[in-house]
Amino acid sequence: MALGEPTEPGVSQVNLAAARKAQVTFDVAALLVEKPTPETERIRSARLDSKPYWHVERSRIGGTRTVPVDFIRHGVVVDRREIEADGKTQSTTAEIDIPESSWVAVRILPSVHTNPIWVTVADQPIRVPRSAKWCQKAVDICWEAK
Repeated sequence: MALGEPTEPGVSQVNLAAARKAQVTFDVAALLVEKPTPETERIRSARLDSKPYWHVERSRIGGTRTVPVDFIRHGVVVDRREIEADGKTQSTTAEIDIPESSWVAVRILPSVHTNPIWVTVADQPIRVPRSAKWCQKAVDICWEAK
């Protein structure tokens, strides 16, 4: 079973009987103009806390039309691919270790981050104190800003 194939409709969870490597496949798309312009350079060089915040132009690799796609497990990059940001949907796959019940996602930083796919191993719960603390801190920062 590939990660991302729900075990039942509307459920983003995969159940594994034991820890193992798993093939993770996501469809991804990004769109950049072919060559950087003065406006795109302004966006790329702006501080991350300046508007526009999550903009795909910030992800551009050098002067190319390429962006990195990170495969994430428990908030840590476990693999990376690069795609051409031509606006076309592309399937990208990585084989990653799932040593314990985990959450898995992909991102193009700092542009987009998917919701997690929950992966249970041997019916064990997902326990990631570092991830939970990060989430709580993010919620606190948002709450203070509002």
